[in-house]
Amino acid sequence: MHRLFALALLLPTLATAAPTRYTVDAAQSTVDVRLFKDGVASGLAHDHAMRARDVKGEIVFDPSAANALSMNVVVAAASIEADPPDARKAYGLEPLEDDDRAEIAKNMRSDDQLAVRKYPLIIFESTAIRRVGDSDYRVEGKLTLHGVTRDVRLDAKVTMTPERFEGRGTLRLKQSDYGITPYSAALGAVKNKDGVQLVLHLVGVAGK
Repeated sequence: MHRLFALALLLPTLATAAPTRYTVDAAQSTVDVRLFKDGVASGLAHDHAMRARDVKGEIVFDPSAANALSMNVVVAAASIEADPPDARKAYGLEPLEDDDRAEIAKNMRSDDQLAVRKYPLIIFESTAIRRVGDSDYRVEGKLTLHGVTRDVRLDAKVTMTPERFEGRGTLRLKQSDYGITPYSAALGAVKNKDGVQLVLHLVGVAGK
């Protein structure tokens, strides 16, 4: 009887436990942009692996809420590096010369592409996150890129402890949906495909 009474007192405390807030750790997290070559002279071009260095955000887990998980991620567009060696190696791509990387970066940040001075931030905010397996989650949200906000969805692998959150997922989108014209040169003989991938590996630390 005493044990049942003690449990009855404990249950309200569990139900109203404070949400766990994880701060995205930029040193452990990566947000990569994969672009793919196209055109009749694509053999002279390269697939690309861009990597953001300035990544901020927060993940919240609230067991008392219907939508227990939520997240927001903000990337400084100007921090996206063009084909850094660590990103290219991660995707099995050969390294590029520094001069080539500098030219790619110039094009990527220009007003014709990301227009980083006009649109300095890339923002993702979740609207619903549902568990669909042991560590599988379906994430729905809004992505703001190049001044355009669209609904997006991705599947992610998530693991959590009271101290650490880790999630991996790939978001597929079209540049043209966000008002970006894919890079093209030599009258279209060398160009990038419209479709790109955002590959996210987010690590969050509680209480940071």
